Amino acid sequence: MVFHSYSNYAKYAWGANEHRPISKTGHSANIFGSSPLGISIIDSIDTIYLADLKEFYQKSRDWIETKFNPNVPSEVSVFEINIRLVGGFLSIYALTNDKLYLDKAELMANRLLPAFDTPTGIPHALITLSNGASKNWNWAAGGCSILSEFGTVHLEFQYLSQLTGKDIYLQKVEKIRKVLKGASENNMYYNYLNPQTGAWCQKHASLGALGDSFYEYLLKSWILSGKKDEEARSMYENAMKAAEEAMLRKTPTSNLMYFGEQRSGRLDPQMGHLTCFVGGLYVLSASSGAISLNSSAKNQMEIAQAIGKTCRESYTRTATGLGPEAFHFERTDVEAKALRDQEKYYILRPEVIETWFYLWRNTHEQIYRDWAWQAIISLEKYCRVEGGYSGIRDVYSSVVSHDDVQQNIPKTTQQTLYVPLKHRFFDLIPKEVMQIIVAIKHFSEGVVPPQFAQFCRRPLVARLIRSLVNALNEQKDQHIHLLFDAIYKQLTEKNNLTADILLYTGDSTIRRTNSIQLLRIGKKVVVGVTDGIMIENKVLAKASEPVINFMSNFWSSFDSMRPNINAYRESIGNVCSSSTIMADLNCIILADERQQDAFQVDKQRQENGLSQLAVHIVPMISADKDNQDQDKKLSLISFRQQVLNILLKSRLQSVESNLPCIINGVSIEGSINARRIENLGAGISKCDKLGHKTYKIDTDAYKKINEKFGKDIINSIDREIDRKFVDKKVFQSSDELKILTDIFWNLVLHLMQRIVEYLFKEAQRTIVLDAILLLEATKIIVPMKHGYCIYDYQKSYSMYCRIL
Repeated sequence: MVFHSYSNYAKYAWGANEHRPISKTGHSANIFGSSPLGISIIDSIDTIYLADLKEFYQKSRDWIETKFNPNVPSEVSVFEINIRLVGGFLSIYALTNDKLYLDKAELMANRLLPAFDTPTGIPHALITLSNGASKNWNWAAGGCSILSEFGTVHLEFQYLSQLTGKDIYLQKVEKIRKVLKGASENNMYYNYLNPQTGAWCQKHASLGALGDSFYEYLLKSWILSGKKDEEARSMYENAMKAAEEAMLRKTPTSNLMYFGEQRSGRLDPQMGHLTCFVGGLYVLSASSGAISLNSSAKNQMEIAQAIGKTCRESYTRTATGLGPEAFHFERTDVEAKALRDQEKYYILRPEVIETWFYLWRNTHEQIYRDWAWQAIISLEKYCRVEGGYSGIRDVYSSVVSHDDVQQNIPKTTQQTLYVPLKHRFFDLIPKEVMQIIVAIKHFSEGVVPPQFAQFCRRPLVARLIRSLVNALNEQKDQHIHLLFDAIYKQLTEKNNLTADILLYTGDSTIRRTNSIQLLRIGKKVVVGVTDGIMIENKVLAKASEPVINFMSNFWSSFDSMRPNINAYRESIGNVCSSSTIMADLNCIILADERQQDAFQVDKQRQENGLSQLAVHIVPMISADKDNQDQDKKLSLISFRQQVLNILLKSRLQSVESNLPCIINGVSIEGSINARRIENLGAGISKCDKLGHKTYKIDTDAYKKINEKFGKDIINSIDREIDRKFVDKKVFQSSDELKILTDIFWNLVLHLMQRIVEYLFKEAQRTIVLDAILLLEATKIIVPMKHGYCIYDYQKSYSMYCRIL
């Protein structure tokens, strides 16, 4: 998705502020002014960096360094320039520590400063970049400034002051807050404020358009301050309590909770797509401890979940599965639906998915990721066009009309979607570790052991994950060549993916079949069952329960293994007719008395040019015979095991040998799985061994490590570096660990690259790497077009995570 949208922007609109995906042209106008400032380049560069799109990242950096020129006579939105340019530069600086970006952020903030030169310090909405002339929007009520615009400057300016040591930026936003605090009426903040007098222009309050991000920035300013900015926290708490009293309601029919809008003391029962961010805001508030009363945290989570559900309903009640710009609640027959044509459009906004992400992060309930995945399916179906992604004019029509605007997709929606979808593969990772991986630069050193914290600091961790997801998204046939462990079920559950190779699944029944057999199970298995004939005056011999119940339970349990075993049931009446022409059929289950039919079927299939079937015979006896004296009853698990074995045998001959893949989990030499894989012709390479090679006696790395850490890490017998001594001395300190890895890591990558290049000359190879290398060797993994990996990482401090 990221590659598709950005590559088309780069191809058709490079340097322009926005891209028109239908007409495939650049567009520089409206809120960004008439000059090409490369808004999309700067706003999306952190996403491109995290996605590890190296060429696009370098192209973007080069453009910023050589072509970016804000000295243009363009009238631009102060709010938009702040969040997209100042914020964009600060974000990529936080990821890279590249001073180019910090300098540009300061440059753009300075360009905005004249807009703050008003009697109150409340900035105007518009500024001409070349001369600093500023004014407010002509359409704004009373020519006033807008709360969501001047109230959404604090984070960037506060952070810029922290980075540069210059107080001017923080002083500007502190002055805004002082005015707002004095103007509030019973902790209510209205949407329009006069920058000349500091008085409200009208009594319209909203958590959606015109108000939304002001409340968000109050909470996040407190968090950014290390939770020391008590004024921000107090203003946030009181403002949200006032908003709940004035605007939070439930519908009588569906019991949907929503935030309406307050207009001169009256509630307008409508909610905007923008307002849906509130669910995520409440989760962040509850989890960060922003509310002074302990009992309020639970209440805030309940509100967050209710808002997430309401916004989900606004999506599901459309023909496209995408939500409208605004939806209403005044009529019971149209709850959570748009009423007017101008409300039915969708412009790729991220707020709904953002709330689902926060809810998943806090609760780890699968439903929120499922909702996000369903949204991306709708995005791909209705918004993806040849030139990128376009908004649609009417979400209630399945025949979409595109609006030729690609507004939010490159940055906000893709990044917001990426996080919860990426986390489909992080089921067991602790929340505190997840926070480190998502925001590598912003974490508490004491949350996890220092060696793991140091490891997670590396930008390559997040970049690798994103690269593999991108590669998967770009693969047209949606077919994975390798999956590892029970993660397969989570990966394939909702997105129609299948796999050639499945190694050691978490399902105990499958595991007992000898996991290495599963390496070639194939895309799809269709099982023909003659249930009707089997139960007619018969019972299952040695069955532990009546045959009807037994077969019903069998298929229920068998279905529970899907898609670990991607098998489907096909009921067959006359086995000698339909099964002879079904091309997808792989296996048939027959009563023993019909065994001869199987030979007839295979003969006919051969004449029809179809593959031979695997056959599983079920012993049957007459219903009137006593079945209670059998020595051994056939359990459901045993029966399922028998069918699995026959299915496996049916597929072993039909799928080619190992494709080139990367897998992990074979870290113990001589392990059963390692031997099995080697017997298949796999090339195995282990990170630990490569690491040892890099600091052999008298190598440069050996000398540097000896010099840095002292001779007490040297084994006195053979003069080798002793790993145990290194562990004791180094792995308790993140700084020491970084020094060690900086010495030999590039050498490890170089050795691994050579091994990979050698092994990939042979078509039938499987390469096994150890955990750390999988996360660090981005340059090695990304070019491998024939394989993907599931990473399995486990250490003594009981942290377990699975990463795609």
